Amino acid sequence: VAPKLKSWLLENSTNGNIARQELGSMLPVLLLSRGRNNKENSHTHGWMKPGSRVLDLCASPGSKTLQALEVVGANGRIKANDINASRLESLREAIQRSNVPNSNR
Repeated sequence: VAPKLKSWLLENSTNGNIARQELGSMLPVLLLSRGRNNKENSHTHGWMKPGSRVLDLCASPGSKTLQALEVVGANGRIKANDINASRLESLREAIQRSNVPNSNR
């Protein structure tokens, strides 16, 4: 079973069908996009929401940036960069694999 799963994961992450992500990369986007419940227990948006503008300065290898793109949507904007220029290629590849519209700016 494990070899089949490994093959499936490799194939589908290579062609952009899925994106694997570490918990440490998920947390910033989850925390920034979650609202707080008020006393009436109604949900409000957090700091990052549809239409937001986001600056991601630790963007490589790209999983956090792609997750943030899902939150901000088509009307939002993300400037993604990394201090290590050699890591930017993995960011470019992740965004190209994702086929996210308007992600080539």
